Amino acid sequence: MKMALFRSQDFPRSLQLSKFCRSNSRLVLLMVLILLVLLLRLSFRLVVSSSTPTFREIFAEQRNQVYSFKRRSTAATRSLIQSRSNFGSPEWNSEVARVVKLNTLSRGNMVMVALVNYASREMLMNWIASLEMNGYHRWVVLCVDFQLYSFLVEHGYADNAVVVPRQWVHKDITALESQYKQPGFVDLMQAKVLIIIELLKLDVHLFYLDVDIVFCSPHVVDHIVFDDLYVNTDFLYMVDVHEMERVNYISKYKLLELTFRVLRLELTCLLLIDGGFWLARPTNRMIEFFKEVFEMVTERGVLLEQDAMNMALANASRIHGKQLGRPLDKLLYPSGWVFWQEDLNAKLGVKPLVVHMNWIVSNAAKKAKLKEAGLWFVGENFAK
Repeated sequence: MKMALFRSQDFPRSLQLSKFCRSNSRLVLLMVLILLVLLLRLSFRLVVSSSTPTFREIFAEQRNQVYSFKRRSTAATRSLIQSRSNFGSPEWNSEVARVVKLNTLSRGNMVMVALVNYASREMLMNWIASLEMNGYHRWVVLCVDFQLYSFLVEHGYADNAVVVPRQWVHKDITALESQYKQPGFVDLMQAKVLIIIELLKLDVHLFYLDVDIVFCSPHVVDHIVFDDLYVNTDFLYMVDVHEMERVNYISKYKLLELTFRVLRLELTCLLLIDGGFWLARPTNRMIEFFKEVFEMVTERGVLLEQDAMNMALANASRIHGKQLGRPLDKLLYPSGWVFWQEDLNAKLGVKPLVVHMNWIVSNAAKKAKLKEAGLWFVGENFAK
C-alpha cells in the first residue's frame, strides 16, 4: 500500500500525460507535425541567412584591388596645359568635338560622359579605375574648371578631358564641393542640362554617368546594345527610388504635389529616373525633352534636374500616348536606394553590372562606403 502510494505520488504527471496521449492520439500527432514544420522552417531560414552573400562577398574577387595611376607631368604636358590655359569658348568647342569623336564607342555609336569639378577629383579617379579595370578606355570628362583639366592632363588623360565651353552654361559653376540641394549643387545640375543639349547636337548617343558610379563588369555596353534594351526607345535610365516610395518622394515638393494629382494616371506607369545613369539618342524629341527640363528648373521652381526629368517624362508620356523612356533592370543597374538602402542585391545574391552611390551624401561618406564594399580602387591620396 505504501509502495503504491509512493508510485502514485512519484509518477502522476507521467501517467496522466500517457493517458492523454492514448486518448488524443490524433491531436498529439498534429502537434508533433506542427513542431516539425516549425523546426524545418527555422533551419531553412538559418541556412538561407548563412548562404546569402553580403555586398562585400558579392564583390569578393574585386576586393583589395588597387589601380595604379602614372603621373605624366613632363615638359610636353606642362606645355599643353599652358597652351590650353588661353583657350576661349571657340577653341574649347572644337576640342569638345575632337575628344567626343575620339572616344565614341563603335558599339552603339555612344560616348560615356561625366561632368565633374576639381573637388570631386578623388571620386573621379575611382570612376576611371573602375572603367579601365573593366576594359573601358574611351570616355569623356567634361571639366567644370581648368584646375581639374590640368590634373587629368598631368595623369595622362589629355585625350579624355575637355573644359566645358563658357558659352554652354548660363552662369559660373563652382570648383568646390557642394552638398546635395545646396546652391552650388543646384547650379551645377542646371548647367548639366544645358551641356547635355549641346552634346546631343553632336549626333552621338549620350551615355551620361555620375562619377560616383562604379563599373563592376566589362559587359555593360554589350548588355545594353546586344540585348535589345535600346530598341524602340529614345531613353534608357536607371531607376532611382523604390516604386512604393514614389509618392513620398514627390510630395516633398509643393509644385510636384499638384503635378502628381493632375498626372496621377501617367505617373503610375513610371519609375523615377536616376539622373546619374542614363542613355539618350540624339533625336529632336530628346533635345526638346531636356529643353523642357531646363525650363522647369529655371522658371517653374523645380529645385533639381532629376525631379524635372521625371515630370518631363510624365508629360511626354501623356502627350505622345506612350513612354518616352524605358527603365533598366533594378538589380543589374541598382541605384543607391536599391543597393545600399534596401540591400536587395545582397539579399537576393545578384551581382550588379554597376553600382551607384547616390542616397549617400558627401564624397567622404561615399568613399568610406566604397572602401567597406571593396569597391575603392584608388591607392593614392588625390585629395591632397
